Amino acid sequence: MKKIQEIGSYTRAYVGGDNGTYTETPPVSAPGYMNLLTGTWANKHNVYDNDLQSPNYHYKNIFRLFKEHYSDKTIAIFSTWTDNRIKLIGEGLAIAGNIIFDYKFDGYEHDQITYPHDPDDHFIFDIDQHVTNETSACIKIYGPDLSWVYLQYTDDVGHQFGDSEQFTQAVNNVDHQIGQIWEAIDYRMKHHQEDWLIIITTDHGRDPIRGEEHDNQTDRERTTWIITNSREMNTYFRDFQPAIVDIYPTIAKLINLKIPIELERELDGVPLTGKVSLIKPDVRLYGVILQIGWTVLDPTGNVKVWLSTTNSFKNEELVDKQKRDKLWDIYLGTTDNNNNNDKLLRDETHRIRNIEKQLAVINQNRLIINESLLSSSTSNNRINSDSQSIIIPDLSSMENRVRVRRRSSLDQQIIERWKTVVEQCKTHEQLPWTIQKLMIRRHFRRHYKTMLREPEHMNTSMYEQSEYVNNKPYHMI
Repeated sequence: MKKIQEIGSYTRAYVGGDNGTYTETPPVSAPGYMNLLTGTWANKHNVYDNDLQSPNYHYKNIFRLFKEHYSDKTIAIFSTWTDNRIKLIGEGLAIAGNIIFDYKFDGYEHDQITYPHDPDDHFIFDIDQHVTNETSACIKIYGPDLSWVYLQYTDDVGHQFGDSEQFTQAVNNVDHQIGQIWEAIDYRMKHHQEDWLIIITTDHGRDPIRGEEHDNQTDRERTTWIITNSREMNTYFRDFQPAIVDIYPTIAKLINLKIPIELERELDGVPLTGKVSLIKPDVRLYGVILQIGWTVLDPTGNVKVWLSTTNSFKNEELVDKQKRDKLWDIYLGTTDNNNNNDKLLRDETHRIRNIEKQLAVINQNRLIINESLLSSSTSNNRINSDSQSIIIPDLSSMENRVRVRRRSSLDQQIIERWKTVVEQCKTHEQLPWTIQKLMIRRHFRRHYKTMLREPEHMNTSMYEQSEYVNNKPYHMI
């Protein structure tokens, strides 16, 4: 990576949105990927954790926009996590634009024969290396026009060992893998007289104490970096700390990809190349007054404030803030459980029940399901699922597939860590909403489980469909 930096440019960057505002985004893997893919924060793309319950596909990802403008050009994905293609990009889904990758190399985490799972997750490194090999070969032979490469092992090592020699070695390993990919790109530039751009970044930092977790808004967890082989970066890139959402408009500008005006006005990022007059636009509502501000880079000319005429907003966390606050008050016990709250309690309980239905999953002998959601008479009815978020019955033709653990809001280690955070906070209002949400959900599970029982004869086929599901079989290439 230092060699690429010497050829091109490097900067510190950040994730997490604007801390303490409506754009605040958890510094977690999947939200970070969606920041990158859509050029927006979580309040728009609606991915707040790795459970991926309801991505908002109305904000077109870079691959969708690219294919809509250049249908004859090719796109590729090389990934150690299949959900990047299936759920975040939504390949084949009508609501996500029905885009299909020309080259796709993923799904290996489900192949236990080739990559037997081990407690230290070293099989993830083996998959990373295989993904690297496939990336290098595909680029060298076919040269896709737009590609995304995702390597995972450094994150797994960080979770297990934190700041350690193991983590340093993992960084060295991925540096070597990136070098292997860069050699293939260099081959294309020299032998095919092509112009290639590579942008390297990461989805989050790590906690400042041990370097193991990343679910709070500390400086270290929010701080990332960007490396590119381009020297055409602007003042914003060189003299400020850009955001991960700035990569989307940067790529679009470099490949002459015209962003529709209404989509462009809803982007949260600005290009890192070319002339930029102002950055970091900010708007705050005080009563009936809007306070609008920005950071000036070029003081000449006038500023035009545009009003977007579209609103693709889809965010269960923020749409009904009044309801959210009432639920939090009920959890804290600071409100009376009167008749007005009875319906709210009942509705929220059933909503959480429906969420838990989708989260039910069996992987061989591993059962991830809240038993309180099922009555004893139906305890033998097990629900097969490929995901903790949505049901994908035909994801793969492989047998004995296994769910690969990813950090999520239901991870027991994170739950215990959040309990510690709760105790350390002076007031509950200081807690991030992501933590409040999980605590509310567990509260309803525990105290209202009698309302969650299913009918005596539960039909498990009801779990086989989901509005988010692409029912087409998935084939690995």
